[in-house]
Amino acid sequence: MNTRMGFILAFVMAVWPYVLKGENEQRPHQGRGAIKVHREAAGTEESDGWFEAKSTEGHFRVRVPAEFTDSTEYKPEPPGAMKGFVVTSKNSDAVFEVTETPSEMELPRVRKFQEMMRDHQMKVISEATSAQPDALLYDVRKSEFNGFPAFDYRLHNKGHVTIGRTIFLPERTYFVTAKYPSEHHSKVSPQTKRFFDSFQLSPPQQANYPSPEEEKRVMFEYLVKLEESGKLKSATKEVVPAQK
Repeated sequence: MNTRMGFILAFVMAVWPYVLKGENEQRPHQGRGAIKVHREAAGTEESDGWFEAKSTEGHFRVRVPAEFTDSTEYKPEPPGAMKGFVVTSKNSDAVFEVTETPSEMELPRVRKFQEMMRDHQMKVISEATSAQPDALLYDVRKSEFNGFPAFDYRLHNKGHVTIGRTIFLPERTYFVTAKYPSEHHSKVSPQTKRFFDSFQLSPPQQANYPSPEEEKRVMFEYLVKLEESGKLKSATKEVVPAQK
């Protein structure tokens, strides 16, 4: 990589958190807008007692241990702004949920960008957890799903456990979670593994990133586009405040 491109990469990584501010973040106690329910108490029980849940408007399917709700959520502001496609299944032991959040930005199909999204989200969840005195974050690790950057974690908060996996695609992000009381861990653990293992993109999709040389060109063109839109200039002001 030449010096100029190395500088561009370093600069984009420095300002990226500011460009991303508010983009696809999963924060505790986030307000909800309107909810459009497509199906409720849905699903046909299979011979093993599980149900296949396919999102009506989203791009995923997953198997769950109980009937499910399939819905689309909208943000409180601005009216009509889409927040995500959600499938939720609840039994006596746990709540299993998948949320697909469309990207609010047009992101290039470059692995580095999804990795920066992942690193940014890992920081967000870590900071949000540290702000809660009773919350502890465990087993946070980078991972992959079908070649796309992802990360896994386990969160303990006030006697409850959340097992999570967040997956980053160029055009959308997936939040896959299982939540349950701590005392149910031994009973829920096999269900949790089966739930996470069953998650699939629909239609199936594998990461198909360009060559390193092509990625450099795409990143440079995207940087120019950000600059022309004013987003890069705005982000730069936050990183390097104007001198008074």
